[in-house]
Amino acid sequence: MLPIYSGGVAKDWEQMWLHLEGGTAPVDQDTQPQSSYQPQPAFSAGPGWQQPPMSRQPAPYGMGITAHALRQLATARKWALFLAVMGFIGCALMVLAAFLFGLSFSLVGQLLPGRGAEAQSFGLAAAAFYLVLAVVYFFPAFFLLRFSAQTKQALSAHSPDLITDAFRHLKLFFAYVGILVIVTLGLVVIVMVVGAALVPRHDIYWGLVPFLFC
Repeated sequence: MLPIYSGGVAKDWEQMWLHLEGGTAPVDQDTQPQSSYQPQPAFSAGPGWQQPPMSRQPAPYGMGITAHALRQLATARKWALFLAVMGFIGCALMVLAAFLFGLSFSLVGQLLPGRGAEAQSFGLAAAAFYLVLAVVYFFPAFFLLRFSAQTKQALSAHSPDLITDAFRHLKLFFAYVGILVIVTLGLVVIVMVVGAALVPRHDIYWGLVPFLFC
């Protein structure tokens, strides 16, 4: 029994002939089931987002890093290394200044028997101040050094884990500096308020007179 075809007359004869000859009948595109699946873009930033050029296609979980961006990152790594070295040199100079202050004021205390204790206490206070500054400025230099070193390793080995760790140290650097700025501004405000409360008002007014004529 011949199969039954449901196309036009010419199409039915063509399909019947191919069936009898042992070939494969052409598939009717009108009767072929259509899939409802529509591919979605891997990244979308909203209704106003436009597809970037093919050389800068975004990655599935964020923005892609181009070769130009990697070159910029390599240059930034070198400047970070320079700032880290300058920071460590500054910390070393602060430690040296703390040692010199303590030594010099102890010698002054020996030369001035009447005021030796006062000179030594002032020297210890100055030495402690510079040591605290050295500790405070050590951590930003350390974070920049780690960022520079891990970025260099990541660019050489093409390692996403190393570049992630490098950006983590860069985040720690900015967070540390931001907290340090907030604390410094708070201390300045406290000193100004306390100073204004302790100094008589007429002295404050006379102290502001030179600024009015500048």
